[in-house]
Amino acid sequence: MFQRIIGLCLLSLCFSVGQVKASHIVGGEIYWECAGNNQYIFSLVVYHDCTGPAISTNAQIINGPAGNIICTHIPILTSTMSNSCSSSACATTRTVYRSNSVSLNGTPPAGGWEFSWSSCCKYSYENAPGTNGIYLRAKMYPYQVPGSSGPLNASACYDNAPVFGQSREMVVSDGLFEFNHQAMDFDQDSIVVEFADVLTASNTPAAFNAGYSSNAPFPDQTENPLNGPNQLDPINGLISLETYGATNGFYQNALVIKSYRNKQLIAEVFRELPVRFVSPWAFGQNNPPSFAIDTVAYPFIKQQGSTYRIAARNNDTIDFNILVQDLDINSTTGLPQTFCVSANGTRINSSNPGIPSGCPQGGPCATLNPYSASYCGSLNEYYNFNWLAQCNLLSAGLQGRTTYAFYIEATDQACPYPKTGGITILVDLYPSAYQGPLLSVAGGNVNGDLDLQWTASQSQASSPFDNYILYGNSGPGTPFFAIDSLSNRNTTQLSLSGQAFPAEYFITEVSGSCGTPSAPSDTISSSVLLSMTNASFFPFEVYPQPTKSSLNIKASSLAGELEKASIYDLSGSKLEEYDLSQHDSQWTIAISQAKGVYMLVLEGAGQSYRKRIVLN
Repeated sequence: MFQRIIGLCLLSLCFSVGQVKASHIVGGEIYWECAGNNQYIFSLVVYHDCTGPAISTNAQIINGPAGNIICTHIPILTSTMSNSCSSSACATTRTVYRSNSVSLNGTPPAGGWEFSWSSCCKYSYENAPGTNGIYLRAKMYPYQVPGSSGPLNASACYDNAPVFGQSREMVVSDGLFEFNHQAMDFDQDSIVVEFADVLTASNTPAAFNAGYSSNAPFPDQTENPLNGPNQLDPINGLISLETYGATNGFYQNALVIKSYRNKQLIAEVFRELPVRFVSPWAFGQNNPPSFAIDTVAYPFIKQQGSTYRIAARNNDTIDFNILVQDLDINSTTGLPQTFCVSANGTRINSSNPGIPSGCPQGGPCATLNPYSASYCGSLNEYYNFNWLAQCNLLSAGLQGRTTYAFYIEATDQACPYPKTGGITILVDLYPSAYQGPLLSVAGGNVNGDLDLQWTASQSQASSPFDNYILYGNSGPGTPFFAIDSLSNRNTTQLSLSGQAFPAEYFITEVSGSCGTPSAPSDTISSSVLLSMTNASFFPFEVYPQPTKSSLNIKASSLAGELEKASIYDLSGSKLEEYDLSQHDSQWTIAISQAKGVYMLVLEGAGQSYRKRIVLN
């Protein structure tokens, strides 16, 4: 059963609830956070433009699985999203409503618990017909800790919802345009950003005008052959457009952050925030500030477009300089245009990014310091990014790497619409073991016997080693549980009995100074036993196993005459073939394949023998 507790008094006695005047609502979002004592605080964010009546300050209702969650207006969090310097440029306002502590009890179903807020008569958009209702939602999903017997009760408050950190509106004119909603997760769960349906009511997608859709909500080649496609990077959340001559006005769209923990979908938060298209004259001849990081001077940084990615381990110091440049001239003063730099992320203090404390997740915080005395400058300005990677930054509930995102932006002071440029810095923190060992089925039968083998630990011999942990389930789609823990780093095989058939397995490694599990190996299935014909009778000795390249084959007295050997990948494609007819009982073959699991097939005298081999 799902239960809730809000405040200390009943709604009818304590709150004045009123519907938001919706004719100028342009979007919003819902999210939750853990408040301590296993309780939640829910937030409702509503976006509206400045041409309509003032937004309501009455309490608003989020509808949960078992009733209403009351959210009151928070004036200090309500703000204008535009940096406009002109009163003629209508700004979008962000209004926040927040609940008292809420207790949830029960396990969300597989399809998740949905939390929603709805109203009528949403703003009329350029890419949509007429006015529609608005339906904001977020979803909480069940989560099962690996090795446990079932999903956690929501009363444990096992997850903070992911959030959109960007609080600036998108204003687009002719040409190239990039924007990032700055998706963040305070639990450092893995997140994916995607386009989503705009809803007008529960399970009711909004209509789009011809040429537009939920996955292509902005002008593209359909409207003008000069336009580029609508692009959204699911990893860093960057939206990229190239448009010319688009009709002025708002364009509806929605995004979703999908949050994953140990490969399980744990939360979805949807945001509706339209893009405003304006005429080119509104910007004048103005370019956004540009960013550059010298990846030759800093070879540990890998660049892909405006995203920079860094791999780090315990006690690595991440230290590099960022160049921000804006060569435009202020048309009013005739002087170089001024721009101001800001930073956001779960591990940086957005109010004062120059200090190593006060970031949302606590220290150690990254810092961004200007070489000049101010975060505002002109022409060319350098900023230093610095962060110390430590074990406590690895998320204890996750396996493998933990990724932190930092969003660095620079906004100029052009009037009436400033332009903004930015980069995303992704820091991947790893334990010593990056990936679980390569796992394969070496033999067994459908009656429950199973032989597994894996590659030896790739961590340095001097590095601490805790164990390999083998996980399995009772069939495809069923939960995984820990089967065995093996503390000898040289152990690379395990024989099991009484196993379900078919079942799935993966392995992790715990090593290194952080003591954090590696990412899981690829999941394998015991169903491959069905294709391992004659696996129980193999009258040959094959060594070493695993091997790097050279493989020795020695026949026993029970073996027949061999003519050839072949190497196949696990999809059945033949990769190499060797003539064995020149020798009677012992052969050495050189295999020139990448690391992986392969099938060795020996043939001769009408017989065929198969054995799995591992290259490392």
